[in-house]
Amino acid sequence: MSLADQSSDNARIDPAFDVVGCFLGRARQFADRPWLHQPIDGRTRTISWGEAAHEVCCIASALRAMAFPAGSRICISGRNTAHWILADIAIMLAGYVPVGLFPGQSLDNTRFILAHTDAAAIFIGPSEDLATTLAAVPSSIHTISLPYPTVPQMEQSWDQLVTQHSPLLIENRPPPLVGEVAMLLYTSGTSGRPKGVMLTHGNIAYTARMALAHVFKPNGKQRLVSYLPLAHAQERLTCEALSLLVGAEIHFLEKLESLSRTLVEVAPTFFTGGPQVYERMRGAILDRVPPARLQRWLRVPLVGRGVAYALRRRLGLHRAALCVVGGAKAADDLINWFAELGVGVRQGYGSTENCGYVACNLAGSERVGTVGRALPGAELRIAVDGELQCRHSGTMYGYFGDPDGTAQALTADGYFRTGDIGILDADGFLSIRGRLGDKLITPDGASLFPGDVESAVTSHMIAQMCLLSSERLKPTLVITLKPQAQSQSRLEVESNLTDVIAHANAKLEVSARVDRILIAKALWMPAEGLVTPTMKIRRREIARVYGPLAQQAASRDRKIVWEDECAELDNCAIAGCGVSHPVPAHECNDSEE
Repeated sequence: MSLADQSSDNARIDPAFDVVGCFLGRARQFADRPWLHQPIDGRTRTISWGEAAHEVCCIASALRAMAFPAGSRICISGRNTAHWILADIAIMLAGYVPVGLFPGQSLDNTRFILAHTDAAAIFIGPSEDLATTLAAVPSSIHTISLPYPTVPQMEQSWDQLVTQHSPLLIENRPPPLVGEVAMLLYTSGTSGRPKGVMLTHGNIAYTARMALAHVFKPNGKQRLVSYLPLAHAQERLTCEALSLLVGAEIHFLEKLESLSRTLVEVAPTFFTGGPQVYERMRGAILDRVPPARLQRWLRVPLVGRGVAYALRRRLGLHRAALCVVGGAKAADDLINWFAELGVGVRQGYGSTENCGYVACNLAGSERVGTVGRALPGAELRIAVDGELQCRHSGTMYGYFGDPDGTAQALTADGYFRTGDIGILDADGFLSIRGRLGDKLITPDGASLFPGDVESAVTSHMIAQMCLLSSERLKPTLVITLKPQAQSQSRLEVESNLTDVIAHANAKLEVSARVDRILIAKALWMPAEGLVTPTMKIRRREIARVYGPLAQQAASRDRKIVWEDECAELDNCAIAGCGVSHPVPAHECNDSEE
């Protein structure tokens, strides 16, 4: 049965792309084969497909026994673990809808999601912000602890439920309906409250079929490393679902700092990450080998091939048939640097609302500086206001509990309004300029998109950046520094950044050129509300916090200003002055004009 023939939401999906059915099939086929590798206190527990199926079916039986109404929402919290995935599958097998909570999410947003979904239960997993999660859970929600040493005993524990309940009978289980909601994926909330994206089994099945045929094309034994939040569409679909569909083993981290070591040990066959992950990889190499020396080595034919392979092994990417960068645009020089090592890092573009399946630079059809062509099956168009719109059979059913938001997000003919400004060139390659609502105004009245400026700024020192500009503020780049840059003297940092900005400004229109840099004290973290749990910057919040400091920096003669220097400045309290300066910097009184 082809998905193309399934025009009705009441049809059943192709069994080959039923996520839960695939899991049960793999468990029967590969019962003794290792699947999940979970480090706990320095040791790794390996869970076979058969062991996983037994625990999943017992947990599904336990959930059924709790007699929640059909379709109830059950949340999962904590960092990526083997039992996060097992809980996810068990919830779906029991006939309920899983909802992942982002690690590092604010208390307010966690409470909002629990209330918005009317969650019946929650699986509590290990995380650094466990106390925040526990504080957000009301007594009305049933709590189940996952089996990890750092997780306190909840009302019931995973091991108790596995012991007390017989496996759910799964013989002759029919595939789910095309239109049946499979999961809720909450957006990270870059511009407001998180939205609960309803993805149906049909959405997931369609995306899986198309991605396997046109993007992943797996061949042989597959190994994956799971480290991006499983609450996010990218990891849920490209790691968990991919593993179920092709039988890939998944390796987890005990802490994020062990990613580099785990990549070397595992040598994944597919890897995905944000630009900052690939930047850290490059930085780790260049910290050991000066760039000029590395370039000389790579230019020598035989030596260059050996050096490139050795560096791929050092990064753990020597077996990776596909590396994808998403979540934000990677700098062109970063893509080119990896290409010199023989690693094709493919810039992609997607959204939770479209199952992450929109565009990608695929081998043989790529153009650096773009996010690639539309993936097969994805229809793209640019609206009159420049907004990119996309549709395919993986486009969401809608936002949970938000019919008005759904109506605003989906056009009458089924396109999702991405909110991004897109440009399609004559060859069909897509470029993303930024968000519709991110457009800034300069003092001379010109309009600019932050992404145009930020993509022109490339530096191994910068960890995060956000451009500010207004009718009263020339373009000012607020940045955070990478750890290695923080250890350098301020003079060295300022000298490097002066060159970086001069190079960037040479590529920019006069009105878009960076006037000043404001260096923040520390990296922006989700707990502060300046970035999302997936580390996307929240421009409005950064503008609110750093806008006044940027105004103060504008009063300085120097082009590079540190945040702690701005703290020494005060806005003049005299009504109508409007000047930021050290007090007393000039004599102000009510009679001055």
